[in-house]
Amino acid sequence: QLALSDRSDFAILLQSAGVDMSRLAADMARSADKLPYGSTSIEEFSDHIFHAVQSAWSFGSLEFNQQEVRSAYILLGAMKEPVREALLLKISLEFAKIDPEAMSGQLDDLLAQSIEGGGSATS
Repeated sequence: QLALSDRSDFAILLQSAGVDMSRLAADMARSADKLPYGSTSIEEFSDHIFHAVQSAWSFGSLEFNQQEVRSAYILLGAMKEPVREALLLKISLEFAKIDPEAMSGQLDDLLAQSIEGGGSATS
């Protein structure tokens, strides 16, 4: 859903990185269809989400002195951690176009039109 929201941090960063949104959407749909059904698979999946959000909070608070979890922090934080980066790349190789180091230094400019956080990632 974050990728589909036109002005979310997440969508803006994907577009800025040159991600092919139609290819990403197809890859995500294909990956979702491959997920096993049942409570065990949901627990494993939600554990990754929990840790990604936890890492995003750490990333946002340490790197940008923010107390909110923005989708930019989820994406960039995940791309900076080998396990979560590998999971994203398993979903779609389009995520390889994202350079978290370069984007971290440009967040205010990149996210000026974001609907998250009043438009400022590092205020």
